[in-house]
Amino acid sequence: MEKNKKKGVSDIIATVLILLLTVSGASILLVVIYNFTTDNLTPDKTTCFEIQNKLKIISSESCYTDSPSKSTTIRVRTEADLKEFNLYLEDDSDMKVFIMKKGEVVVNARNINKAFTDPIEFPAINGEKIYFFKDISANKVKIAAVINKETCSISQPVAINKCS
Repeated sequence: MEKNKKKGVSDIIATVLILLLTVSGASILLVVIYNFTTDNLTPDKTTCFEIQNKLKIISSESCYTDSPSKSTTIRVRTEADLKEFNLYLEDDSDMKVFIMKKGEVVVNARNINKAFTDPIEFPAINGEKIYFFKDISANKVKIAAVINKETCSISQPVAINKCS
């Protein structure tokens, strides 16, 4: 009598391998679904579209001087919790961009009644802050929110009057 010399996988090992494949497949699928839902469906993620009309320059309370030294004062109102926005200050011959980051020092910019070495403070939600800029007499100002390192659309220029 000759014995069969072929070796196969036992039923127990085959069952364990199928269970391991099923569990690992389900784990991979769970991770993909979890990442998709937390990255794309989180309600607290702000988009540029949502912030579009919630960041404003109050032109009636903003002004510039050109003598004895150049300076510009801008009042900003926001209805959102921002960490960064850009201000584009223009005069007749020059434009300067100020990248305003919450809690950081910005060269030639400060909050009103603060020092140039103090970090920038942002308005609270539905609040306003006044910013002072030296070395530019801006008669037009534009503003753009920055969300997740993406600069949102820049506002139309807002005319600024000379300080009285």
